[in-house]
Amino acid sequence: MKKLAVLSVICLGAVSFLWAKISTPSIFGSNMVLQRDHACPVWGWADPNSSVSLTFAGKTYDAKADKSGNWRITLSPLEASSDPENMIISYGKNLTDTLVYENILVGEVWLCSGQSNMQWAINRSDDADLEALSANHPNLRLISVPQVGTQIPQNNFKGSWAPASPDTAASFSAVGFLLGSRLHQILGLPGVDQQRMGWLRLRSVDSPRPIKSKPHVSTLSEDVGRKGKNLPI
Repeated sequence: MKKLAVLSVICLGAVSFLWAKISTPSIFGSNMVLQRDHACPVWGWADPNSSVSLTFAGKTYDAKADKSGNWRITLSPLEASSDPENMIISYGKNLTDTLVYENILVGEVWLCSGQSNMQWAINRSDDADLEALSANHPNLRLISVPQVGTQIPQNNFKGSWAPASPDTAASFSAVGFLLGSRLHQILGLPGVDQQRMGWLRLRSVDSPRPIKSKPHVSTLSEDVGRKGKNLPI
């Protein structure tokens, strides 16, 4: 496989979805980037107790949905590659039905969040036209996660992956895109920037368990819990 730099950007926010026979969260899809040298998990929903098979980069993985329809598969670590791969998820009777995600790369995945400066889009920046027109990087992938105000953990969001282009980059975080493009050029790897949400604190997108395990930040989790009890759901 060719070792190239892949860089991606993601934005945070989420809503819940129902599934028919099988589905995955929007973080998985065509044009996505998987983190190199990492055992990446892939998960989703299917009919309860049904069999699921996933094929990617020459390997096949099998799983079974639990009684609630949740399934999860962990991929073997992969080297960075700019050679597009398809992810085929088979399900149904005799695994004859398929869900296919295309044009997937393996490289660097970065999550960009912060305050309003992180949300500032390219099309609102200096030399916006020039920056957008030069944003032609097919191996740099972008995804934005919308902001959703809730104290309840979310399992999905509305969004999809797209290669960086003048059309897709214009509304993306300027800081996130410039970070991604620089890393893409320097590392020579496929990459993904997961974009931006203004006024987003990292504890909003982390599990309470690891936060509580760290004494110097555990009070943040307690603070969120107290405030959450007073917020309407």
